[in-house]
Amino acid sequence: MDRRELLKMIFAATGAAMIGLPALASAKLPAAPPGAGSSEPEIATLDEIAETILPRTRSPGAKDAATGAFMARFVTDCYTARQQATVRAGLADI
Repeated sequence: MDRRELLKMIFAATGAAMIGLPALASAKLPAAPPGAGSSEPEIATLDEIAETILPRTRSPGAKDAATGAFMARFVTDCYTARQQATVRAGLADI
């Protein structure tokens, strides 16, 4: 590694620490439960889909990380009502 690369890495790490890292580390999610607005069968289906992609091996799988609840929360918080309906219809088809 040459001196220029080392200096770039030092400046990048210092900048991240001074600007964004403290705010990111102290961020908290709203008090709503994960997957608010989604039914248990929908969350279970999302868990199964995620577990198919990231199965449990010697390390935890997607179900262990409550990925279904996270995806349900993401859909509820970030999608429009029309997009949410599309996702729910797709889950019903699966």
